[in-house]
Amino acid sequence: MTDSIIRLIVDIIATKYIGRLRHTYFRAKAFELLCEVIDGLTHEAQNGDSELPLSWRDKRLLDQAREIIRKDCMNCRRSMRSGGSSD
Repeated sequence: MTDSIIRLIVDIIATKYIGRLRHTYFRAKAFELLCEVIDGLTHEAQNGDSELPLSWRDKRLLDQAREIIRKDCMNCRRSMRSGGSSD
């Protein structure tokens, strides 16, 4: 487990937020955690350090997942700036 993943987990456990803000915070941190894991998998695969060999198809699907998450995060930010709900 990387330092950044450990930090994310600690942040999630130690949050002071309650109610809807807590839900939004958890959701954002879950996306961040997912991005860290995907990034770690793809970099390990590129460097050849991964214990889990990834096929070309696996890498393509991870890239697609990363793009979906990136777009969702951008939509969430736009929605938050305009005062709308991100759900």
